[in-house]
Amino acid sequence: MIKKLPYKTCVALAAILCMLLFQQCTKEAGSVNISFRNKSLQLVQSYVSGKWRLNYAYGGIAATRYPAKHHAYLNLTDSHITIGNDSAGVIVDTVANWRKEPDGPNNSITLVSYFFAPGYSFAYNYVVDEIKNDTLILHDYTSDAIYYYYTRW
Repeated sequence: MIKKLPYKTCVALAAILCMLLFQQCTKEAGSVNISFRNKSLQLVQSYVSGKWRLNYAYGGIAATRYPAKHHAYLNLTDSHITIGNDSAGVIVDTVANWRKEPDGPNNSITLVSYFFAPGYSFAYNYVVDEIKNDTLILHDYTSDAIYYYYTRW
């Protein structure tokens, strides 16, 4: 024997069903997609300034994927770079040097470089390549580079 539901319960269920069926889905503003080739330093800095969380790194001689560990992060400003993670804390906290470099005829790339520690004999140089689907892509300024994939934090 089937038992009838009370009228108030049916109305409440119908109202909930209508709210679920007719709710407005909102989509976030479109994702950011921009290549930084041939762009001004000011434009590149305006897009990449802020705190970024490392998702993974990929590349090198054997093209290996390196998963992010311990919530590694990168914080960039027009004049400063901070790199760290939850395990080791702040690893790098120093001046960031931004510059344009030629990359073939009529092409230029943006580099951000820093010295790991005072007195270090060479600088770390990263090519600020692009933002693709809200993911910042940096890579070493070397052959067989490792690419770093960050999302805004």
